[in-house]
Amino acid sequence: MTISNTAFLAADTGASSMGDGGLHYAMKGIDDSYERLDELLAKMEKEMFRRERLENERLLNELSEAQTIQASLLPRHPADVSTFSLTGACLPCRAVGGDWYDYLQLPDGRVAVVLADVSGKGMGAALLMSSTRSILRLIAYDGRSPAEVLGRVNAVLLDDFPAARFVTMVYALLDPQKRSVVFANAGHLPPLLVEATSASFLETAEGLPLGIHESNFSERMIQMPPGSRLVLCSDGVTEASNSSMEEYGLARVQEHFSRSGSSLESLLDEVRDFSAGNPPSDDATVVVLEAR
Repeated sequence: MTISNTAFLAADTGASSMGDGGLHYAMKGIDDSYERLDELLAKMEKEMFRRERLENERLLNELSEAQTIQASLLPRHPADVSTFSLTGACLPCRAVGGDWYDYLQLPDGRVAVVLADVSGKGMGAALLMSSTRSILRLIAYDGRSPAEVLGRVNAVLLDDFPAARFVTMVYALLDPQKRSVVFANAGHLPPLLVEATSASFLETAEGLPLGIHESNFSERMIQMPPGSRLVLCSDGVTEASNSSMEEYGLARVQEHFSRSGSSLESLLDEVRDFSAGNPPSDDATVVVLEAR
């Protein structure tokens, strides 16, 4: 093949032209492309942050609404029964939680009191708590005994609850005329009976947490003279820990209510002081029934 000198001269001339101005033009085009790419990436990043902000706002609004709804399911005022006063407080460790307490005025004049703790925390526990509350209210309104109420609720939860989920619960019936309380316990912390000279926990013989297995529930009846109190609490109180990872424990609850002037508020204040610096790891709920 023969290549003429003219071709080499043309190629050399083209290269010289590229060197003189064409290369500069090509490089400027590349720079412009990089600038457009940077602008596009900046716009994409801005849009991504905008969408993320809107999604976070939506989630926060839904969580706030759930918190409001759950708070509305708790008693709005202390119950005022002729021979008893009832006070309660529920402090979720997150925006919503699985603890719950309630008072239910029955047609025969008795008052049902319940404190329950759904396993787990957060939104899932809150949904199960709401479901359990509805089931219990439907079953309890006819004035059934505590053992029968827990048995029937357990039967429903065994069919409906997700695996590995359960509820601990104390269910009590107050009789204002007889000044008596009869209760059954489904795997919950034992109630504390506080009298003039003593404070003791009241155990029952039988009662598994609800939603695990078929179970019998035994009952216990007590008389409550004026001035005596019955204290119910969840394990968010007893398992509150300090900086040394020491738990508050049942013994401190007992010791606290052995003092004169103790109350629901003073217990929660003491638990906060005890665990100062440690965020709560579980929902904390307390109910106090006082005979007068």
